[in-house]
Amino acid sequence: MTADLAEEHSTATLAAERLENEQAERLKLEKEKGDLAVSPLKRGTGNGLFKEVFFFFGRVSSLQDRNRSLQSTNEKMEMELLYSRAVDINGAMGVRLGRCTVDA
Repeated sequence: MTADLAEEHSTATLAAERLENEQAERLKLEKEKGDLAVSPLKRGTGNGLFKEVFFFFGRVSSLQDRNRSLQSTNEKMEMELLYSRAVDINGAMGVRLGRCTVDA
């Protein structure tokens, strides 16, 4: 029983760490997206403006796809974390109440 609880705690900790990393990556990409949005405006017009705008829209599209992917992963990890915590709490309650659960 203790080993199962330790394993669940370890899983919850790992999920929390992954979630934090994904959130940090998403914030970094959003900042980069904001920097790219301002960049062409600072440089003004010129021959390379068309290329710059074309690159900008391609990069924004790529960042939006990555952001959606990170948000999806973030949501999945949050659900895993909630599930792990629920299992930890339910397992701890069973131990306190003197229940013995058998995993099949």
